Amino acid sequence: ISGYSQTKTDSVYEYYKEITDDIWVSDKNTNEWSHDTTQQWKWDGDVYIHVSGNKKGLLIKELILVVKELNELIDPINIYITDDTLKRNCRLYLGDGKDYYSINPYYKDYIDGGGTKPFGFACSLGGLKNINAGLCFVDLNYIEEFGEIYEWDEKRIIDQMKTALREEVTQVLGLPNDSYSYPNSVFQESKYEPVTQYSDLDKEIIKMLYTD
Repeated sequence: ISGYSQTKTDSVYEYYKEITDDIWVSDKNTNEWSHDTTQQWKWDGDVYIHVSGNKKGLLIKELILVVKELNELIDPINIYITDDTLKRNCRLYLGDGKDYYSINPYYKDYIDGGGTKPFGFACSLGGLKNINAGLCFVDLNYIEEFGEIYEWDEKRIIDQMKTALREEVTQVLGLPNDSYSYPNSVFQESKYEPVTQYSDLDKEIIKMLYTD
């Protein structure tokens, strides 16, 4: 059992519980939150992201930035971007949703089952405890179509692509849930404006997941 003093605000713990699938309890005697680390859904080894599809230069630059920020927040694993298909354990596809069907049948099942078409999608795969593979995707075509309908300018479209990229790469690490609680969070479900950087609250819960 790993415990955290309640010097962190209750809002941090509540948001962590909302975004992750960890089990948390409050100890009435010590006034601490504790979670069972044997049931945490997270990577226990390094992550190697392989990118395919439409490798827009600006999105690759954004991916490099996101990976750098995550590596500064997360310990003890590291995240890398690789061209080696034999080393990869996380696939990031940038392109059209229908083209993504062949890569991730879970996405096809989601859409065929009546799911709302998203700007991006992430799946974490593994055993009962740890993640050992990931699939994530940003639907560049749909974002452009959506932007044309709502008359977004080019900057807004690009920022929305960056937002989806940041969200899906982060969620594949074991932070799978969306939320309506905080408008400036990368996990915000109904983003009225793009979120192209982590909020302080986002940073706290990312660090908490990977702190033993």
